[in-house]
Amino acid sequence: MGFAGIDLRNIEAAVSSLEDYADSIYFKGISIEPGAGFSPLYSDDPTLFPLYERAQELKLPVSITLSGYLSSMAGHPTSYGNPSPVAGVARAFPELKIIVSHAAWPNVMPMLEVAFLHENVYVSPDLYMNHIHTPGAHEYINAAKFYLADRLLFGTAYPSRPLKESVEGFKQWGLSQELAEKILHANASRLMELE
Repeated sequence: MGFAGIDLRNIEAAVSSLEDYADSIYFKGISIEPGAGFSPLYSDDPTLFPLYERAQELKLPVSITLSGYLSSMAGHPTSYGNPSPVAGVARAFPELKIIVSHAAWPNVMPMLEVAFLHENVYVSPDLYMNHIHTPGAHEYINAAKFYLADRLLFGTAYPSRPLKESVEGFKQWGLSQELAEKILHANASRLMELE
C-alpha cells in the first residue's frame, strides 16, 4: 500500500487527481512536503486548503512531511519544518486524518503539543525514534505512554536507514507487547482502514 506523492506546483491539478487515489486499491492516502518544495510553503498556507478539503471529503489521509533538517537541505529556512501550522490545518479540517512524517524533528515538543491538542493528528518520527540515543526520541515514547498510544506510527525513512536496523532499533525501547503492536502495525492499519 502506498501514499501518492502530490506535486504542489499545481494545486488545481493536484485536487483533481485525488479522486483517482480515493478509488485506487494501491493508494491509501496522499503525501505532501510543503516546506521542501521548489517554492516552500507552510503547512497552513491557504493555497493548500482546497487539497485538504478534497482529501477530507474523500477520506484520504494526508501525510505532511515536516523537518527543519529537510527544509534546510532543500535550501529553505528551517522554519518551514515548524509543526505549529499543522494545528491550524487540524482545526480547519477536523475530519481529515493528518500524519506528520519525520514528526517535525528536531521540533519534538511543539510537535507533541500539536498532537496533544488535535486528535486527528498522527505522528510518525520514523528514523528519529528508532534509536534510543537520538535526541528527542524519548519524548515520542513518553507521549505514546501518556496520550499518543493510538496515534504514534512506526516508520523507517528507508532507504535512509535499513528496514531491519530500524526494527531492531525500535525493539531497544522494551515496550509492552500491546504498545509495540499498536505503534508497529495496529495504528497504521486502523488509519488506512485495512482492518
